[in-house]
Amino acid sequence: MIIYAILIIITFVIIAFTITKKNNTKQHIKTQKVVSRSGMKNAKYSGSMFTISNSNNNASDGHNINDIASDFLEDDYLGKAAEAGNNAKIAVKDKDFNKAWGLLHEQKSYYMQHANREGFSAQNALSLDSNVHENLANILRIEGKHHDAFFHILYWVIASYHRPIKKHQQKLQAYFNRCKFKNMTIDELNCYIEKQSHSLVDAVKIKNQVTEWLSKE
Repeated sequence: MIIYAILIIITFVIIAFTITKKNNTKQHIKTQKVVSRSGMKNAKYSGSMFTISNSNNNASDGHNINDIASDFLEDDYLGKAAEAGNNAKIAVKDKDFNKAWGLLHEQKSYYMQHANREGFSAQNALSLDSNVHENLANILRIEGKHHDAFFHILYWVIASYHRPIKKHQQKLQAYFNRCKFKNMTIDELNCYIEKQSHSLVDAVKIKNQVTEWLSKE
């Protein structure tokens, strides 16, 4: 009888311990704190969002969300670049070319800030930057400054040579034709572009080359 009573007591102790453990577990559910973009280096991917540490303080979580939103708006360089580009196109339609030119250079600045923050290679950063030159060339084309416009298109094509698109050759041919070069063919131009693609694009070097071609006309 004594042994049977002891076994019953032990059974009740085990059951009580199990229930207590489950209750304690429920009380220590941890919430994930969302990480701002500046904290991504130390973050871990959870499947739906990036998280860095656990927190039981719900009040502080609300503050962190506000900080994240503020950081995102302040550091959204691509968003700012897109806005500057759109405003530049509106300015071009209004024939306010000086305003458009300034906005496009703002766009270039935002692109560089984005590239620096994300750790782009020099080649990829310059490729991103060169996209703006298509629109710079368009302004010069409208103004009838075809040789200057051609330089911007040439820079754009060379800087993006490792990521070619159909529009590159179409624009290159059109801007080349407007220059009416007498001593150079489009095939010679393409050979020059191919050679330049083996090294990091150099805007000054390209500008000097265009000047040299013009001096031979």
